[in-house]
Amino acid sequence: LKNQINPHFLFNTLNNISSLTQIDADAAQDAIAQLSDLLRYAIYETNKEKVPISGEIDFMSNYIDLMKLRCNDKTEVSTRFAVSHNFDIAPLLFISLVENAFKHGLSSNRASNIDISLVEENGTLTFACENTNFSKNDTDRSGSGIGLDNTRRRLNLLYAGRHKWEESITPENIYHVKIVLEMKESDDQRKKRVIREN
Repeated sequence: LKNQINPHFLFNTLNNISSLTQIDADAAQDAIAQLSDLLRYAIYETNKEKVPISGEIDFMSNYIDLMKLRCNDKTEVSTRFAVSHNFDIAPLLFISLVENAFKHGLSSNRASNIDISLVEENGTLTFACENTNFSKNDTDRSGSGIGLDNTRRRLNLLYAGRHKWEESITPENIYHVKIVLEMKESDDQRKKRVIREN
């Protein structure tokens, strides 16, 4: 169920970096370093059952920065990461939602907005993402929803009874998704989990 990086992302990023070398060699070098860090994390760190949340934040930050290379001046991307405790978490848990925001939230000729946040408060971790929602045509299978379905399945398997999922599209055609994770397992939750696992 663990999601892998979309190969189109790699191809597009390499093409963007290639174009960037003609404009800003230093920025291109920084982008190559970010891509290297991202691939290293995806290949070597995510084979573990749990990873520190700090690594996930670095991974998402690198991914978002690389995706921003393809954004034009009509696009506004904002992020907020505010996690004070270095919880262990299932790897690549939120990346499909981030990828989905860039798949469906960008337009070449209309104003686009993407807002991504991961905030921790009193042992509760909240991931939220909002983006303008541009509908795809029937031949575009990039938004088939497999990534979102897999994310929900992983949450049900790994955080049963400890998570909430919200998903909606506003009348203004803004897609909203939010995941709330209770990172501190209560005694009652722990007993139920042990019974379920045995």
